[in-house]
Amino acid sequence: MIHKILQENDKRLAKLNAKYDPYTGVGSSIKRRKFRLYNKKGMWFYIPISMNTYDGYNSFEDYCNDNNLIIDKVLHQFVIYRIIHDFEFFCIMCVKIKDKESEKIIPFVLRKAQLKLLKALESQRVKEKPIRVILTKARQWGGSTLIQIYMAWIQLMHKKNWNSVIAGDVEAQAINVRSMYTRLIENIPKEIAKYSLANYENSQKNKWIPERGCVIRIGSAQKPDTIRSSDIAMAHLTEVGLWKTTQGKSPDDMVQSILGTIPSIPYSLFIMESTAKGVGNYFHSTWLKSKRGENNMKPVFVSWYEIELYQKSFKTENEKIKFFESLNSYEKTLWRKGATLEGIHWYREKFTEFGEDLWRMQSEFPSNDREAFQSTGRKAFSPAYIVNLRELLREPELVGDVFPQTGGVDSLEDVTMLETKKGNLKVWRFPEISKQQIFKNRYCAFVDIGGRTEKADYSAITVIDRIDMMNGGLPVRACSWRGHLDQDLFAWKAVQIAKIYDNALLAVEVNSLQSKGLGAEGNHYLTILDEISEHYDNLFTRTSLDQIREGQPKRYGFHTNKATKTMIIDNFNKLLRERAYEEYDERVYYEADYYEMKADGTVGAVDGQNDDMLISTMGALWLATSYMDACVEVDVNNHHRYINRRSSFVEI
Repeated sequence: MIHKILQENDKRLAKLNAKYDPYTGVGSSIKRRKFRLYNKKGMWFYIPISMNTYDGYNSFEDYCNDNNLIIDKVLHQFVIYRIIHDFEFFCIMCVKIKDKESEKIIPFVLRKAQLKLLKALESQRVKEKPIRVILTKARQWGGSTLIQIYMAWIQLMHKKNWNSVIAGDVEAQAINVRSMYTRLIENIPKEIAKYSLANYENSQKNKWIPERGCVIRIGSAQKPDTIRSSDIAMAHLTEVGLWKTTQGKSPDDMVQSILGTIPSIPYSLFIMESTAKGVGNYFHSTWLKSKRGENNMKPVFVSWYEIELYQKSFKTENEKIKFFESLNSYEKTLWRKGATLEGIHWYREKFTEFGEDLWRMQSEFPSNDREAFQSTGRKAFSPAYIVNLRELLREPELVGDVFPQTGGVDSLEDVTMLETKKGNLKVWRFPEISKQQIFKNRYCAFVDIGGRTEKADYSAITVIDRIDMMNGGLPVRACSWRGHLDQDLFAWKAVQIAKIYDNALLAVEVNSLQSKGLGAEGNHYLTILDEISEHYDNLFTRTSLDQIREGQPKRYGFHTNKATKTMIIDNFNKLLRERAYEEYDERVYYEADYYEMKADGTVGAVDGQNDDMLISTMGALWLATSYMDACVEVDVNNHHRYINRRSSFVEI
């Protein structure tokens, strides 16, 4: 076991520390092929495949011989041609930056993280697609620097009259990003090109390159009118996570006004970047949309363990082995994600500087975008617990809905489950088919009712299957329903789902319904529950048996207060920690990631996020593991149930 771990670690170290030479092309992130200048002498180079002029040739000498050219006289043309096609070569030959440690002016050599970003940019450019990227930055690894130099490369080497804009939260941010233009222009070797940078229309902020006719504008979210309606082909929006919504302007309006001026053509460029500044803001929502494929932005994130600087070596092999054996649960998740042991070694030492506050450490050095986008609160559940359960994710057996789509008692007749393309119901376990074996207390369901409009909270139901618990197994998700629907229709739909799952114990969160039912939709569900109770005999009641014997009416539904909410959260956390249930629905993991303990002592979803699937899941699991009697086999002749036909359920 340990031998394989060490072998895998060596592979990761080799990849992280792989040789990179932009002059030869070794270690590049883009597609290249072998090529050299002279046939019988000189080193091999690896040139971009876009340098198709030399297709069919193994050397520049062969190309020259075929075209009656003298190699030494036209070698300069080859260098220029490669600078145009090879951004990394352009950087080493033409770009100078200030080294942060030595403060010396040195050639710009890309780091591993910058190569990852470059790959995302070049994958679109070489295919002649508009370049669209959203970048979430983790610490300072030069993401903004790369973007700006890449834009300059397009303006200097590819496109004339190709105007750009740099916009920050305030103009100072944009000016600081733009400042590298001056150094770049000053340091381009004269034998390659002669460019200058001048004020544009007597503006100290806006510059242009007269030789190329390219204007570089400066703007800010605070003064959006300064860059609206400009002739722009490229835009770099920096620190968008800081952009605030105020009266008369919003980040969305600002972004759309800039994006609307950029043509959707090859070499056009639109990049949003920011350090993650909490969740629920415009940058975060745009990032999530890009990950879901709901916009044309390519998401790029670089974790701390992809940065070669964050490594701490071991003195001996034995020390490394002992370190691996000492990994805690979160450190083990870092290993599973792809971090080296040397990287985790560095992380553990750095962790002590943060007072061993995992939330703060993850915010500064995130291993994924979920850690990066943390709010000011504290996560309610350990990321390590959530990561462990993610291994169980799988696609549902059916996506569809239950029918009929009406409410009332008639909806409980001839209930049918059908597959549809965009159904709200996801099924991982169908109700069991068995005429010989019938079980009591097998299924339970918990309901969180939202509203019918798109802006309202979602309604959600979770059904848990408890049969595996009879033999020491775990409770398992059977199905989920999530969507927007009139409250009364969803209440009856929940009963339909509970009924086909062998009359599952059905709990409806009533106080949540009360708060969500206010407004245009009205507050109907308490009346609905009373009506449902006349036709469904397995509703959860919070009225005790003693209270019922005393003549008190049954109070249907689960009432959430500080005590009961803490109860279901603590139960869920225990199940996560012990990996004591099987979760297949990715939405639960997502919502658990954004469930936090707030400054006022309450617990809930961060601003802009949902918790409906999580609430229904936590409630259902509390029913399954802490409330219900054991699942037992019962007499077949005395039990009413439904048979699974996959697409329908027939009473027998």
